Amino acid sequence: MFYDGSDESQYYELRCKATRTRHDGRPVNLYFTELKGVWQDLDKRRPIKMVCAADLRTHTEELSKDRVYDFLAGLDNGFDQVRSEILRIKPILGIEECFNLVRREAQRKTTMLGTKAITTSSSMTMVTKSPSPSMRLPPTGTPRSNCTQEDIDKDKLHCNHCNGKQHTEETCFELHGYPEWYWELKKQLKAKGKRTG
Repeated sequence: MFYDGSDESQYYELRCKATRTRHDGRPVNLYFTELKGVWQDLDKRRPIKMVCAADLRTHTEELSKDRVYDFLAGLDNGFDQVRSEILRIKPILGIEECFNLVRREAQRKTTMLGTKAITTSSSMTMVTKSPSPSMRLPPTGTPRSNCTQEDIDKDKLHCNHCNGKQHTEETCFELHGYPEWYWELKKQLKAKGKRTG
C-alpha cells in the first residue's frame, strides 16, 4: 500500500519468500496457491517495462521457467520422480501444466496408498500417512520367494478389528475405507481364479 517503487528490500524479501516456500506435506494446491500469491506481489512491485515484443516474450519465458524451478524445488522428496520427468520435457512446461502434473501425482499417491481426503468448511485438506508395509501388495503372481523381507513380515501382522491377517487396525480397510486399487485387484484375482479353475 505504501510502496513507492524505491524500496528494494520489499522485493528482496518477496524473492526470498519465493525460494524458501516449501511444500512440507501440505496439499499441493495450498502450496501452489501460496507461491502464486508471492509471485503476484513480485509482479506488482516490479512490472515489466519492455518495449520490444521479442524481448518481452523472451523475458516472460525466462520468468515462467524461474517459477517452475521455484515450484519444483519446494516440493517434498516424495515427488522426485515427477519432478525429474517434468525437467526432462523440452521445451519446459508452463507453471500451470507443471502444477497439474504434480497434482495428478499427489492424487495418484493418495489413491494408491489408501489415504483419505477430508473436506473441511474452510478448505480442502488431505490427511496422509506414510505408507505402511501392510498397504503395499507384491505384484500379482509374484512367487513368495521373490517377496521382500517387508512382504514376509506382513504374515506376522494381525488385525483385532476384522480378525484379518497381514495388516493391523491402523491400516484396516474396514475401518478406514477401501482404496480404489483394492477393488481392481480383487476383480483381477477373481478373473484369474475363473481362468485357472
